[in-house]
Amino acid sequence: MGKDMLRLLGSHYHFRRTIPHALRPLFGRTEISLSLQTDSKRVARERAAALYARTGQFFSKASAMYDDASPDDLKKLITVYEDIIKGTDRVMELDTEREKAEHASERASERAEFLFDKYEQAKRLTDFLATINAGMARLMNGIDKLPVTLEENCIDQPTTRRELRSSTTAR
Repeated sequence: MGKDMLRLLGSHYHFRRTIPHALRPLFGRTEISLSLQTDSKRVARERAAALYARTGQFFSKASAMYDDASPDDLKKLITVYEDIIKGTDRVMELDTEREKAEHASERASERAEFLFDKYEQAKRLTDFLATINAGMARLMNGIDKLPVTLEENCIDQPTTRRELRSSTTAR
């Protein structure tokens, strides 16, 4: 695989391969160049390697039959070449769709994890508030009972009670 087979043009990588000299008249050009439809160098390398292998096989078959081929055979050869390119385009489209689905799946997984963490936080907060509310209810109950408790515990002596009664009735 040649180093010049992978090029970054704009934001996407492109495959480039020189057509063997003997086959150039058949194609009417000196090289094959197509977009790999990705901005990922790793994905571009994989796609370029697959294209390199397919074009290599094609060039071998085309070279073997080129000298002895009739015009109809040459047309069939060009059709095979076009099918290779179309098939490669479809494979790249499917690969791109797979990548998008993987990214969507990763985002959905991250979102689910985030929501689960939020749920756990809310549950802990709810449990904490339930504990606080129970404590507050006991505290309020104790405050409500405080006057009765004070009267029972602090004002046991009859003279103190009479003094308190007379002071409240005098007012």
